[in-house]
Amino acid sequence: MSESLLSLLIGWCAFASAAAWLVPKTWLTYALLAAGVGFLVMADIFSLALLAFGACVVLVVTRSFKGRYLATIAGVLLLATGYLAFIVTAPRGFGSGIASGVVLPLGMAFSTLRLIHVLIEHYKGGLRDHTAVEFLAYLLLPGSLPVGPIHRLDDFIRDLRRHRRDPSLLSSGLERVLYGMVKIVFICNYLLQQKIHPLLEVTAPATLLTDYLGLILSWCNLYIAFSGFSDIAIGTAAMTGFRLRENFDWPFLASDITQFWRRWHISLAHWCRDYVYAPVLAISRRPVMGVLAAMVVLGLWHEFSLRYLLWGVYHGLGIAAHRAFVQHTAGVAFRNHLWWNIVATLMTLHFVLFSFPVTKAVASWLSSL
Repeated sequence: MSESLLSLLIGWCAFASAAAWLVPKTWLTYALLAAGVGFLVMADIFSLALLAFGACVVLVVTRSFKGRYLATIAGVLLLATGYLAFIVTAPRGFGSGIASGVVLPLGMAFSTLRLIHVLIEHYKGGLRDHTAVEFLAYLLLPGSLPVGPIHRLDDFIRDLRRHRRDPSLLSSGLERVLYGMVKIVFICNYLLQQKIHPLLEVTAPATLLTDYLGLILSWCNLYIAFSGFSDIAIGTAAMTGFRLRENFDWPFLASDITQFWRRWHISLAHWCRDYVYAPVLAISRRPVMGVLAAMVVLGLWHEFSLRYLLWGVYHGLGIAAHRAFVQHTAGVAFRNHLWWNIVATLMTLHFVLFSFPVTKAVASWLSSL
């Protein structure tokens, strides 16, 4: 995401925060909706049009076909296939997003998952009663539009109904926004991209060590930037009186791959657990199938390609292997030792680091056959 777009996002987040403190509570929903619409109008009008279409699909299904199984399935398939069709056919560089390869319209990947969540939970009867305006305000909450977190509608409605002006939330939210901006602007854009990365290219010869250091640098950049945008979203929400779930919890300190996925992109991992893993497990009665399905969906969500299909399988098999290891070493003493935790953390870190080059190499080999 460019710094101009970041500045625009911060400006509209400030507008939403000010509105939450200044307008009467009865107008709050409309103020949040106006902030989200205004941001997308100025950032990427096409993204707003796509989001409006998706919102219309959900509103039609939930208002006109309440409790209808086939209508819910049709809505989910329409949203999912539309998203996949777009990332397959859209030209590279199109839109304002930050996706790998094809650049998606702003927030499309995250909004699609929110919309599917609303459809499924509405069918299950797991949502509070809400108006269409409240649903749109949830969908267009400014801070979470570009890169999540993928918050849940029921949590948003709860906070909206209990909304109060809390100075402690305002101060902690502002601190979190500033923390996120330091991550993105100073650490990522300046320190990593402008200083360390060019230095590595100029001074280091092309060796395996250089590739290894470049791999570490790219993952650091991805983690710090992504967590920085999550900080801005969570902080802005707090400033407006809403609580968004955490998206990262020091994932590179995880001592196993299962724990890593409980710490990395938490809101997406929970979405895949609830809407892919749990249904597949219920049908197959085999946890391995549920894990593989969830990780494949997670991979294809990033990019509809053989490489990301294999990336999902790679992580799914890693989680399955870890579960089997835990079952066969239950009660073994070495697992409680400090040295094992250190070794396990390093193994997990490198399993994640090498996920992209390994699956890219396998995909290239398979494509050449």
